[in-house]
Amino acid sequence: MKRDYLMRTVFLFCSIILIISSCSSIPKKELHEAEIAIQESEKINANKYAPVELQDAKKYLDQAEKQVIEGENEKARNKAIVAKEMGWTAYFRSVNEFARDENESTKSSMDAAKESHADKVVADKFDQALKLYNEMQKDLETLKNLSEKLRKESEL
Repeated sequence: MKRDYLMRTVFLFCSIILIISSCSSIPKKELHEAEIAIQESEKINANKYAPVELQDAKKYLDQAEKQVIEGENEKARNKAIVAKEMGWTAYFRSVNEFARDENESTKSSMDAAKESHADKVVADKFDQALKLYNEMQKDLETLKNLSEKLRKESEL
């Protein structure tokens, strides 16, 4: 009798351990990666350039967080992965437009500075700003090429 009780207890204990170990863990990495993708998209005003994709990314992240609370970790992991993909989609759809707008804004500022004779009054500062502007032009071209390359690779 004691032996049967002991065997049932051991069986029950092993069953509980097996059930607990088979449950998937909280998808911390996937949630974090989704948050980063959304944050990076927000930094470049994706809400202006790719609002649908950004909203979708946030929606999927919210759903993933709710599923974690409900203990549905595998579903949460899948939603977080979709949120990350949507976040980076928003980023890559926005980056060229953001860069173009920043370039136009900087060019307008440089033109206004030149019209107010900054190139003569504070020639060294103006030359420094012009040098930075020219470097920005090169960086924008590199960014545009990289963005296009990544977009093409994501379509494969």
